[in-house]
Amino acid sequence: MADPGERHRRAARTHDRAASLHIEAAKFWIGQGDGNRADSEARTAEREREAAQLERERAELADSESGLVRLLELERQLPVPSRTLTDRVG
Repeated sequence: MADPGERHRRAARTHDRAASLHIEAAKFWIGQGDGNRADSEARTAEREREAAQLERERAELADSESGLVRLLELERQLPVPSRTLTDRVG
């Protein structure tokens, strides 16, 4: 089975790289004396960092959901116990 959270981790890395590039652009514009563009680049970098964090959270969620699905699949293959995982998790 493929890693369920990998595409989100890959997206997080992409957002992290974009944030780094926007920080570099902000530094460039500061050096050029253009505070407005520097501020815009810094704000964009912040949004990219936020997007990266959301993608990491999505990866964790995908991983945990996948783990639960695997447990439920295994449970179906085992002899029926008196109390099943499905009963415990609802």
